Amino acid sequence: MTVVDDGLRRIRVHRVSGRITDHDPRMVNTVHITHQCYDYDPDHSSLLGPGVGTATLRLRIGGRQFTSRWAGLDSAELDRVEQSWRTACPKAAMDCRRLPGRSAGYSY
Repeated sequence: MTVVDDGLRRIRVHRVSGRITDHDPRMVNTVHITHQCYDYDPDHSSLLGPGVGTATLRLRIGGRQFTSRWAGLDSAELDRVEQSWRTACPKAAMDCRRLPGRSAGYSY
């Protein structure tokens, strides 16, 4: 999911089937970002740093939910992503969860 702004701002959703759809950002009801932090091991700091993890984005647009693939982000990058979605969809409810440690899957 990306925000396209070439005069007319819209959210472009690339689906697994290859289909691409555009949506009006004013129709976004909820932006939900889940960030799963990795365990930090100070003995192996070259592998992972504090705040490093993966994030998943879920948007609810007009009653339909769209879920992104995960992306590797640290805490600073997550803050920038969250702020950009707040800017793109100012009327949408924002929910950003930061989960410590490792998990076996998504948190819904």
